[in-house]
Amino acid sequence: MSLGGRKVGIRFQGRCESVPGRSVLGRPGRVFPPFLWLWWLLMLLPVQIQAVTLEQLIETIRKEGVQEHRHQEARLQRFLEHHQERQRLLKQLEAKVEAARARADALRSRFEANEKKLAELDQKWRQEAGDMEDLFTQARQNASAIKTMLAGSLVNAQKPGRLDFLAALTEPRHRATLADLRRLWDLLLDEIAEAGRVVRFQAPVIAPDGTEGKRAVVRVGVFNAFSGGHYLRYLAGSDRLLEPAQQPPARFRRLAAELEQAQQGWHPVALDPSRGALLALMIQQPDWRERLRQGGVIGYLILALGALGLLLALVRGLVLGRVARRIERQRRSDEPRPDNPLGRLQLALTRHNHGGEEALAVYLDELIQQESRRLYAGMTFLALLATISPLLGLLGTVTGMIETFDAIALFGTGDPKLMSGGISQALVTTQEGLAVAVPLLLIHSLLRSRADRLVAEVSQAGAELLERYSEADHG
Repeated sequence: MSLGGRKVGIRFQGRCESVPGRSVLGRPGRVFPPFLWLWWLLMLLPVQIQAVTLEQLIETIRKEGVQEHRHQEARLQRFLEHHQERQRLLKQLEAKVEAARARADALRSRFEANEKKLAELDQKWRQEAGDMEDLFTQARQNASAIKTMLAGSLVNAQKPGRLDFLAALTEPRHRATLADLRRLWDLLLDEIAEAGRVVRFQAPVIAPDGTEGKRAVVRVGVFNAFSGGHYLRYLAGSDRLLEPAQQPPARFRRLAAELEQAQQGWHPVALDPSRGALLALMIQQPDWRERLRQGGVIGYLILALGALGLLLALVRGLVLGRVARRIERQRRSDEPRPDNPLGRLQLALTRHNHGGEEALAVYLDELIQQESRRLYAGMTFLALLATISPLLGLLGTVTGMIETFDAIALFGTGDPKLMSGGISQALVTTQEGLAVAVPLLLIHSLLRSRADRLVAEVSQAGAELLERYSEADHG
C-alpha cells in the first residue's frame, strides 16, 4: 500500500484462530476469504500500522492455508475411521440376525417334528386304550357336573378348597387315574354324610356393614347356617358366609338362637330345603317400613288421619267413662255436684225461678240439649275421619294406576318391575284406607252407643226432676 509515495504494510496486533470445521460466517467446512478476514480484523481489533513487505504477508497467508488443509485432512481421516467402525458393527449385527434366523428355522422344524410325533403317539394311545377313552370322558363329565352341583354347598365354608382337584379332572387332556376316581367317590360320600349332620365350626363371616371376621357358625346339614341367631348365606366361589341385612321374622331367628345354644337333644328349627333360594326370596319381601314408603304421601296422610282419629276416640272414651262414673256417684248422693250432667241439672233447677210447668219443661229441654252436645262432642269429626280414609285410599289407587300406565307408555310391558312401584302404591293406599276406616267406624259406633245411653239417662233424670217439681207446685 502506498502512502505519500512510500510503501507501507499493515501489521495487526492480536490473534485470530480459526475454529475447525466452522468458519466465522457460520458455514461449516469453508475458510474465511483472506481479504474479508483482514477487513474484519481491521474493523474489530486494535490495529497498529507498520511497514511490512508483501512477501511476509504472502508467507503468512500460505502458512494459514497449510494449517487449514491439515485440519481438513484430520477431519476426513476421523470420518473414515468412524465409517469403518460402523461397517464392522453392521456386519456383526447381520451375522447375529442370520444366526437367529437359522436357530428359529431349526426350532420350527423341531416343533413340527414333535407335533407330528405327538399326534402319532396320541393316535397309538387311542388305539391301545380302546374303551378307556369313554371312561375318561365320563369321568370328566361327572367331575364337571359334581363341581357345578357342589359349588354352592355350605360344606365348602367348613372345608374350603375341597373342590380344587375337580378343576384338573375337567381338563380335556387329563386322564383320570384310579386315585382321582376314588377321590371323586369320597367327595360324594362326604357330601351325603354332611347333609345329615349339625356341625359347629369357625368360619369367616361378612357382616352387613362389610366387615369380615371369624365367628362361631352352626351348620344344619347342607341347608342353612346360623351365627348369633342370624341366618347366613354362602357366597359360592369365595368359601365365605354373608349375614344379610334383612333377616326372616323374629320367631325363626329365635329358633336358630336356641339351636346354637343347645348341646344335645332334639330342637325345632326353620330350614330352607332349597339351600338358600327361599331365604333369599323371603329376605326380598318388604317389611312394614317398606310398605309405608310404598304408600307415598297419600299413605302417610291416611295414617296421620287414623292416628288422629284413634287419639280422639281415646279421649272421648275416657271422657264418657268419667261422666258415667260421676253420674252413678251422683245417683247415690243427695247433694248435687257440678261435675256431672245430672248434678248440673239439679243445680240449674234449684236456681231457676219457675214460671210454670211449660216454662220449666222448655228450660229442662235446653239443659238436656246442652249436655247432649257435650256428650256427642267429637263424634261427627270421628265419623268424618272414618269416611275420608277409604276415599284417600281410592285416591292413592288412582294415582298408582296413573304411574303404572305412564311406565307402560314409556317402557312397555317387558319388565314387570317397572310397573311394581305404581301397583304397590295403588294397593297399599287402598289397604291403609280400609285399615283406618274399619276400626274408626267400629269405635265411632261404640262411643255413639255409650253417649246415647248417657243422654237417655240424663233425659230420664230430667223427666223425673220435672215430674218432682210439678208435684211440688201442685201440692
